[in-house]
Formats: sequence, structure tokens, C-alpha cells
Amino acid sequence: MSFVFRSIGNKHWYSADQPDFSGWLQDGELVADVLKELRTIRGCLSVYKVDSDKQNLDRVISAYACTRNSLNDIDYVLVPLKIIFEQFDTASTLGATADDEVNKLHLDIEHLSVSKLLLLARVFQDHHSAMHRIRKRNVKSKIEDCIRKNHLVFSRIDESIQRKFPEFSAT
Repeated sequence: MSFVFRSIGNKHWYSADQPDFSGWLQDGELVADVLKELRTIRGCLSVYKVDSDKQNLDRVISAYACTRNSLNDIDYVLVPLKIIFEQFDTASTLGATADDEVNKLHLDIEHLSVSKLLLLARVFQDHHSAMHRIRKRNVKSKIEDCIRKNHLVFSRIDESIQRKFPEFSAT
């Protein structure tokens, strides 16, 4: 079973049993804050395919991390690809990372109306137990490993991330 990777901040996925929300949030409901994590562009949400054995997960995380403008923890969810294909329209499109192989794994979940975006949020909520966090230091070591393996084109990494790896700037 293959998966889709989506970076999604864990801090917005509250539940009704948390003190701030116990008075008004019903079980199974989502706080509207989660929609910040599902920002679409022209009705599309960007995800990356991950192999069933997750052998390419570190590479996907590294490539994604290099598109950001700062090196931080990465929270993400893995959802079975089959669920996405069954419930949403998708299109394979070339990603825009510094890793050409990861770019081929890019997928747009498209034609997202507000109601479909809410459905997608519920899919992510259903897989909240599959939410993961990679600490900043581990993100940095994964990026370094991918640079050493020539998976990442250093010149295409965000400049603020490049500065964290001065030993590679001349290569």
C-alpha cells in the first residue's frame, strides 16, 4: 500500500477532550484552524507519493524541507494513496523541489471545493494517528545525507536553507 505525504502542522488538530474546546467542540468535529494547514492554490493541494515500504520517505521529506524558507521541525501525515484516489480527483504533475526524482512523485489533489476540502480534512483527521514529527536536527541530517548522495541540486535549495550547509556551497 502506497501513501501520500502531506506536511501538516500538528498544532491545529485539536480534539473535543482538550480543555479549551471541551465546551463547544463536538466529538469528531474539527476546529476551523486546520484549514490553515490545507491552503490550496486554484483548488489544488500538493502531496507526494511514498512507496509502500517507505524507502523513499526520507528523500521526500528532505526535498520538501528544502522548499521552505527556514529549517524547522516537520509534522506530516501519511494517508493511503488508495483513499485519495477513491475520494478525490488527482493529477500527476511535476513538483518544484531540488530533487528531480521526488518531483516525479508529486501529485495534485485537484478540484477541491470547500466541501471537498473539508472531506479531505476529515481524511487527514482519520489518519491523525499516522501523524509524525521529524525534529529540526533530524531534518538537517536527512538533507545533508541527500546532498551527499547528490539527490538534491544544491543551487535549487532555498537560500536560507543553503546557509545551514556552508560546506556544500562551493560544490
